[in-house]
Amino acid sequence: MDIRLARILANITGDGNISNNDNRIVYINESLQLVNEFKQNMQIVFGVKFNKTVYIKKNHIYWAQSKNKILHGLLKDYFQNKTLHHECRIPSIIREGTNKAKREYIKYLYGDDGSVFLNNRGQPQITFNSTSKELVEDIYEILKEKGIQAKVKTISHHNRFRKRRLQYGILLLSESDINLFQKHFGFSKNSFHKTRMPKQLMLDCFSYYYHPKSKTIHF
Repeated sequence: MDIRLARILANITGDGNISNNDNRIVYINESLQLVNEFKQNMQIVFGVKFNKTVYIKKNHIYWAQSKNKILHGLLKDYFQNKTLHHECRIPSIIREGTNKAKREYIKYLYGDDGSVFLNNRGQPQITFNSTSKELVEDIYEILKEKGIQAKVKTISHHNRFRKRRLQYGILLLSESDINLFQKHFGFSKNSFHKTRMPKQLMLDCFSYYYHPKSKTIHF
């Protein structure tokens, strides 16, 4: 399996969209580098060119889309026609795929929707939130394969229409789990450009547990 396909599927799961009523494939992100990488991967893997990237100043995001009936159908098949964010899950080609495919998928999914921050005690935490319970459960299982003991939480909140919805989160809190995550997965390179925190803080989070005798952490 081409690792670029794993990255594409992760991007669509995170900040992408496969429309239900037409043949549009959309990817939106705060990082122009991530959007350009997504477009390049789509062209290499599927031979499809996306429209010129649009910057939406009000929301500080970059928007890329393409209309292609064949590709639209193929991508919907990968997601088993579950294209809404609250019902999607990791595609079976990833869940049943190689360690390399899982690594690239998790890396790029967390690059889109994962968060790294320091808590009130100055300790790093890695989180991922989604409205899809199945997606969080799939992530949990892949992390578990690498010995990562993630914590799963359920959050009740109200959306912009004041309708109560459940959101599901997966947290990495301990030194060993954060080190294992960085060893086996990490974040996609261009995700540092979209984070809301300074790059140095991101570096500090992963160096918090670093010991001089251990191997250097690369990301």
